[in-house]
Amino acid sequence: MAADLLAPFHLIEEIGRHAGHADIGWESLDGKTAFELVALANA
Repeated sequence: MAADLLAPFHLIEEIGRHAGHADIGWESLDGKTAFELVALANA
C-alpha cells in the first residue's frame, strides 16, 4: 500500500533526474547553460 502511494513521487524524481542529464548533454554540445538560453529568448 505505501509503495502505491510513493510510486508517483518516484516517477517525478526519475523524470527530473533524466531531464537534468539531458541538460548536461545539451550544454556540452552548444556551450550555453539554460540561464543563458532563457536570457537570449527574453532579449
